[in-house]
Amino acid sequence: MARAALAFAVCVAAIPAWSAESVHGEWRGTSICVNRRIAPACNDEQVHLKFELYRHQRPDKVHLDAQKLVDGKYETMFEIDLDAVGDAWVHGFATRSGARARWTFRANGDQLDGRLVDEASGSDVRKVSAQRWKP
Repeated sequence: MARAALAFAVCVAAIPAWSAESVHGEWRGTSICVNRRIAPACNDEQVHLKFELYRHQRPDKVHLDAQKLVDGKYETMFEIDLDAVGDAWVHGFATRSGARARWTFRANGDQLDGRLVDEASGSDVRKVSAQRWKP
């Protein structure tokens, strides 16, 4: 009986705290630079974030098309795949200079918060605040 309870607890712990459907869709808001010492070329931006269910419909992955407003039109800045980690969607990567960074996004109803962290210092580089977009 104890072995079955332990197996159940391990399985439950592996399930993301919220599903891909909770972040799926389009969000609009701001991406603000918070550390120009680490990222001196950083610019504040109006953003449109499109989260899509992962290509293979995996509940632990989503795809993000991150766009910024340029001359009244949204243009793609980057596209990444994010993994479910606890209550967040996370993507770690190396910058062109070789530094390690990590995007983290959390949805709470119609509010989405995100941050870009420089992993070497643990410092935030960007903060994202967006609302679910309903055209």
